[in-house]
Amino acid sequence: REKKTFDWWLKLYASRLFRLAPLYIFMLLTLVFLVAMESNWNLKVPLSQATRSILTWLAFTIGGQPDINKLPGTSIIVARVPWSLVYELIFYSSLPIIAFTLKIPKILNYSLLTLALTYFIYTKKYFYLSFCGGISAALMFDAPALKYFAKTPVASCSIIALIALLIFKFPDAYKPIPILLIGLIFLLITAGNSLFGILTSRLSRIFGEMAYSIYLIHGLLLFIAFGVMDIPSAHQDVLTHWQVVWCISPFLIGVSYLTHAWIEKPPMDWYRTIFKHAANKGDSPLVPLGAAKGAN
Repeated sequence: REKKTFDWWLKLYASRLFRLAPLYIFMLLTLVFLVAMESNWNLKVPLSQATRSILTWLAFTIGGQPDINKLPGTSIIVARVPWSLVYELIFYSSLPIIAFTLKIPKILNYSLLTLALTYFIYTKKYFYLSFCGGISAALMFDAPALKYFAKTPVASCSIIALIALLIFKFPDAYKPIPILLIGLIFLLITAGNSLFGILTSRLSRIFGEMAYSIYLIHGLLLFIAFGVMDIPSAHQDVLTHWQVVWCISPFLIGVSYLTHAWIEKPPMDWYRTIFKHAANKGDSPLVPLGAAKGAN
């Protein structure tokens, strides 16, 4: 049983690596190329220092987002988006601890969650509150009354109202109340709300699959438009600025579709193929989740 538990964790972390790393490496290579271009292809720091900066980025910026080759504001080129991946990695690292808490009575789980919420609010570590919202949803989404309400038009209207409230009332999403409202929206969706069928449509599914590409790539395209191409009026005139953004959007969707199809998807397919082949042989640690559960 201990071996099968270890196999389960190995499978989980391997799947995350195949999911996150390929596109991130592509983003980093593009970032290094743009830095070299902006530096006129001149090395302005010792090679060892430039290498250390790149390796820090390669480690999902756990050690920060340092300037590469002494280019000020290197992180702006990618809109500083890798910051969230650090919290994602922290979450994955904490999963064994969270799994241990599932073995204790549910009342203690709620107590620990309450303590965590209190700590994060008191210390203003608001980013972690989002994970508490996700954990809360995992504990509550299957409640019959909640599932019944979540599938009603009233719930869909409530979600729309909450989104409008977030946009027009709160300029900063990283505060307790906005995070709580986002958590309520997430809870209703996980309980079965499709927002009048929008979230279950084929188009939504396609955009959902492309979300990671859009997230990582959009900063690069914005930098190319506003930094490399340097459209003067886009920095001075608000209307021109947003016209440029609207023109970039279809291109972003197209590029994201290609990066998902050519960079993201193949490694995930390779992983599934390796996993399926290993499961059929029965001699690999990457055993199916269902088999591990059944064996226990």
